[in-house]
Amino acid sequence: MSTIWGAAHVSKAVLKVAIRAIREALGERANAPQYIETVGRTGYRYIGGGKADSATRHAPEIDTAKDARIVGRESELARLQAALGQALQGQRQLVFVTGEPGIGKSTLIDLFQHHLQSLQQTIIGYGQCVEQYGEGEPYLPVLEALSRLCRQGSGKHMATLLRQYAPTWAVSMPGVLDEDEQETLLNQVQGATQERRLRELADAIEMSCMQQPLVLVLEDLHWSDSSTLELLSYVAQRRERARLLIIGTYRPEEVLLRDHPLQGVRQELQARRCCQELALEGFTKGQVKVYLSERFANSPFVGELASAVHERTGGNALFTANLVDALVTQQVVRLEGEQWHLTMDVDEVRIPDSVQQLIHRQVERLPEEMQRLLEAASVAGTEFAVATVAAALQCELDRVEDACEQLAWQGLFLEESGVAEWIDGTVSGQYRFRHIIYQQVIYERISTARQVRLHLATRLNRVVFRLSGPGTTLQCASPRFGGSTQASAQPSLCQSRRSPFPQVLRGVVKIQDATGMSPQTLIVKAPKAPPPVTEPHGLWRLSNPLT
Repeated sequence: MSTIWGAAHVSKAVLKVAIRAIREALGERANAPQYIETVGRTGYRYIGGGKADSATRHAPEIDTAKDARIVGRESELARLQAALGQALQGQRQLVFVTGEPGIGKSTLIDLFQHHLQSLQQTIIGYGQCVEQYGEGEPYLPVLEALSRLCRQGSGKHMATLLRQYAPTWAVSMPGVLDEDEQETLLNQVQGATQERRLRELADAIEMSCMQQPLVLVLEDLHWSDSSTLELLSYVAQRRERARLLIIGTYRPEEVLLRDHPLQGVRQELQARRCCQELALEGFTKGQVKVYLSERFANSPFVGELASAVHERTGGNALFTANLVDALVTQQVVRLEGEQWHLTMDVDEVRIPDSVQQLIHRQVERLPEEMQRLLEAASVAGTEFAVATVAAALQCELDRVEDACEQLAWQGLFLEESGVAEWIDGTVSGQYRFRHIIYQQVIYERISTARQVRLHLATRLNRVVFRLSGPGTTLQCASPRFGGSTQASAQPSLCQSRRSPFPQVLRGVVKIQDATGMSPQTLIVKAPKAPPPVTEPHGLWRLSNPLT
């Protein structure tokens, strides 16, 4: 600071604003520096466009998914352009772009912003919500967007509008006011109400839109504060004409998991026809094939590889791009001369650390008992019957059924895949993991000892035990996924009259190993014994908690 400003007194706030302006011009973000990095308690360091330290790299959803930007999203981009067209005619628009982590929300926004740059008469403000612990700063993404607008080439116009029409906002933004203006306006806005702040900013935005169309992009609204949502709702419902387009992104599963007020705000605005939702889906197998064809120069294995990649990732843009990168890094796909070659099965590829970390964070947000449920389900397979997981967890079937239903409704990890009907008449829900990669990552986070226990339980508890006669035969009933056969075991496998269950389980494993038959085909005969206490439909009473 002394080198640049000499003896002049310069506050840290001025330096911070200057650094922000430089970063804005360079197109970089503070948490993903390419030119200037922040050094704690010291200041800033020029890193000359080198790669950021691993601890400060940006979240993978924004960076890695860009690799797949040339694939698909034509219809989604067209909808955003249509919304812009309506906004340019004076019909204010609010569009929520939604989807799971890694689906490509930020990539779509980046593509749209690139399109907007060709429309020089349109100004763009960008703000991002961040996950905060405790009370966060109200209006954080809106303040960030306004600050960026004030630092752009036409920033003087926006700063003037804020000083004139929204002084309660101007005093909250370092760099917009000089010290004398700051002091004067602070006295004027002292005691200002929430309603005044809403009205002031709405007026300033509408005045700005009279000069130039305005696009506001607010990302990750699932982390937004209630004040920001109140402002969005207020601005969206104003009846004055305005050449305004607001785009907000969020993850629906985060909103449902947190019981975030955004869900109610969106529903209310949709009912009033004041917003629209653009829900992003995963890439189709055909789109993945197009991406791979461009990546690997139309190599002959692309069709086969596309099926394998799509099966594991479900078309999630982030997962797809990361997995394909891993194929190259781990030499599964190798360039020899000018030709790419597929050298081994895709299943041999280790899931990239970035994807594992993202999934781990998602899992760890869940209650402990939900985590245990997903772990047991991952051992049962990519598709499973609820009764299998309930038996493995030693928990009531209805409780596990409710938990799976809740996860599927929230769009978290699972989705319904039908009903499993059992020989004894029991009907159990059937679910599958939304992406195979979810099942694999969750399975790998289980300790080895617990994997063994769950494997034993799920391998044998895919069956529901019942007594077929007056205490003479203990059957292993299996879901009727197809025809079934039967085999008998030696009575010595089930000698315990007090607790035959564990012995039966171990016995079925021995039978399977000896005969090569799957557990679903076996009926294990037991000596006469007092029938165990059962739930309706012959289910064993299992009352331990999920944990």
